[in-house]
Amino acid sequence: MKLNKSNTTIIIVTIIFLIIYIVFPTINSSVDAWGYAAYVKLGENLFLSHHLFYNALGFVWVKLIGLAYSFDTLKLLITLNALFAVATLYVFGKTIRLLGVEGKRLIIWVVFIGSSWAIMRFATENETYIIPLFFSMLGSYFFIKSLKKNSTTSFFLSGFFVALACLVHQVMFFWWLSLLIGVAYKKKIKPFVWFALPALLVPLSYILVLVFYNNQSLTLDSLMRFVFRDYYSGAAGVSMGISSLIFSAISMVRSFFQVHGYFAILPRISSLFVLGGVIAIGFLIVGLISLKQTQWNFKRLKDLPIWVHLLAMLFQIVFAFLSSGNAEFMVMIPILFAIVLSQIVKNETRFIGFIATGMLIWNVTLGLIPLNRYSLDSNTIMFKKVLESQVNQEKQLFVLFNRPGVENRVKYFTKEYPKNLITGTQYDSINHVIRRINNALANDSAVYTDCINRPKTLSREALVVSTDNSKLFSGFNLIKIDSAQTLTGEYYINAIAKTKGEQ
Repeated sequence: MKLNKSNTTIIIVTIIFLIIYIVFPTINSSVDAWGYAAYVKLGENLFLSHHLFYNALGFVWVKLIGLAYSFDTLKLLITLNALFAVATLYVFGKTIRLLGVEGKRLIIWVVFIGSSWAIMRFATENETYIIPLFFSMLGSYFFIKSLKKNSTTSFFLSGFFVALACLVHQVMFFWWLSLLIGVAYKKKIKPFVWFALPALLVPLSYILVLVFYNNQSLTLDSLMRFVFRDYYSGAAGVSMGISSLIFSAISMVRSFFQVHGYFAILPRISSLFVLGGVIAIGFLIVGLISLKQTQWNFKRLKDLPIWVHLLAMLFQIVFAFLSSGNAEFMVMIPILFAIVLSQIVKNETRFIGFIATGMLIWNVTLGLIPLNRYSLDSNTIMFKKVLESQVNQEKQLFVLFNRPGVENRVKYFTKEYPKNLITGTQYDSINHVIRRINNALANDSAVYTDCINRPKTLSREALVVSTDNSKLFSGFNLIKIDSAQTLTGEYYINAIAKTKGEQ
């Protein structure tokens, strides 16, 4: 009866989180989110190498729902991530229960994970990280179950699900590797073989996609270029140095709490945001004060199920550091951290309970709600302007601060990439951009940009992408024609014209 009661309580908690995730989806979907949604909607590029099965799973989901009713594709994909997020919470609860966490402790740890920003952020977005996290968590569940029961079937299921996670996103390789090391540590051939066997699905899947979907001949070079396409193309790479260290530290914090430069704007919108932040900080302070009541047992780190997940967490942190501190590659950190911490700490109910509550209030009030209600930047206003030009077939050129963010959204609605967009920030030659502008003006095309007088805000984009476009536009007249107030400040659309001497 106790087990059934715990199950029921976990289900209730996960349903509450599902409601939160469904009610507050972001309206500021990322560049990739719009791109994936367009691919799913149009049935294109369903097998991208970095996350081989994500678009295909989304395509099947959208088609199945479409048999009954027609919904917006992007919203359906966000809903899919919300469902997998709460499924992950449920499996996490079952996993730590296998490790001896029961009663209030169990519920508090589930709330802790569900409230973390890494989960909340991607449960309300069309990104590729929640679904593989679910399969990795399922792999860990069967891994721990196999250790307790020495079940061959559980070893096989563990290997299968964590291999499947790698097929949904390659970043889960380190979770698979950690569990593999754990199985090898047992020094028994049979469990190792049964765990490792499903991993053959990974190269087999890549080969099948390469040959039958991409219609390419199978060679070692073509396979390697497909599997590691992002690295060959330059879209991904290895980065080390002080900037990676700083971004890694920020991303680590953001795995648990939303932190963004738009916080400075929130008090101007409503004092309720300030109130929510103050209440959250109050809970966090009480939680930290309660830390002295906890008891620690670091000897548990020697236990196989514990150090294996600690190893996975360390692998992921190092990989994120080498990837310029990418926050997306830390989505699994809170759940791995919780698995480890829940085993080495006792009497933590008050400590974790208040921290989880503070985290929940902070991330909902300052994260989900603002991103659900307000635009974050100029992408929306520029998208509308570009879409209007497409519909009216007007002769216009757009010099954009974030070209991919606008063109992916346009493709989603029109089925084609617009051909009248150029970047005003990430170009190889400034002369090429100036030439494009001059040619457009010479052909009596209107030219617009959102690159001028952008608000200064603290964000990763602001730190990485330069907003100084004075040299690019120094030879033109700029006329403000429209503006939009957003979470990060006011953005302007400027019309570009030749100087009087050149007209």
